[in-house]
Amino acid sequence: MESAFLKIINAKVLTPSGLLPNGQIIISDGKIVDITGQNREIPHAEIIDAKGYYVAPGAETKFSLWAPTAEE
Repeated sequence: MESAFLKIINAKVLTPSGLLPNGQIIISDGKIVDITGQNREIPHAEIIDAKGYYVAPGAETKFSLWAPTAEE
């Protein structure tokens, strides 16, 4: 059975307000439902660990992942 929730964790999330250095993006039914810097426990969520990657979420669950070219 496929999970109803997808959780992208440990990401450097680019938002309109600025950079969220250790962010989480919660996706449900193909839509972003939350972008947070706090750990949200969601039982049975599929998890993608984006440690070391920047994530720029879009309005329709479109996002980009890329790694920095130099150590920060």
